[in-house]
Amino acid sequence: MLKRAVLVSLALLVGGPVVAGAMESPVITLSDVNWHAAAATLTGRTTEPPAAAFAALNAVTAKRFTGIAKSAVPVLLPFDVDAFRKDTSGGSADAVSSDKYFGRFHPTKFFLPGPAGYDATFVGSGFDSHFDKPIVIEMTGAAFVYALDGPNNIEKELPPP
Repeated sequence: MLKRAVLVSLALLVGGPVVAGAMESPVITLSDVNWHAAAATLTGRTTEPPAAAFAALNAVTAKRFTGIAKSAVPVLLPFDVDAFRKDTSGGSADAVSSDKYFGRFHPTKFFLPGPAGYDATFVGSGFDSHFDKPIVIEMTGAAFVYALDGPNNIEKELPPP
């Protein structure tokens, strides 16, 4: 063990310092959310501005998706909002816990909204699949995306030791 540590130390000493490349900033692209078009798809919407329409929708769905109003982008999930709204206004006790609003998807406990958007996972069932394990679907809505340039794989010849 001591011999290995001495060899590693010697290799590091002979090899010289390692210099890292320059740190590059990512390219950031802001999502262009068309709030008017998104609000136009809501059933039962009148002439209120998109912010009011989504505030009303978030107030209803917050019973099922805690913190949904924190998302900076519209939350698009496989969820029957109209049936949920009808059941909750009718006093259905199991509306908040029932999976009947998700069609062939089943929600997991993972729903994370925030100022950058949201993430959610669902398990798909009833699909014709040859997979042995359940199909897990991850959904994300992002207020922005960032990308880094690919790695520079140019080979450089090292100077002799």
